[in-house]
Amino acid sequence: MGGRAILKTWLALLVLSALSTLYAERPPQGDALAVGAAGLLLVTLAKARAILSVYLGLAVAPAWQQGATLVLLAYLALLGALYLAPVLA
Repeated sequence: MGGRAILKTWLALLVLSALSTLYAERPPQGDALAVGAAGLLLVTLAKARAILSVYLGLAVAPAWQQGATLVLLAYLALLGALYLAPVLA
């Protein structure tokens, strides 16, 4: 990977981390809780994919990248379900 791709990824991770921090400072309340949790999980997925694709080089191995993404999606879906279980019960 070239230096430009690493720089772009680093900047994207910086922005995504800022979004995570904003969520932590002002978590949603009431009906917006599920939407906020889903948004946070999507930000987490984007950060993980960026790290795996650029820093670990999975961008050149699409099959491995897709497999890693499926594992991440399953894990984040489980986390989302566990997070929302008390709210929906």
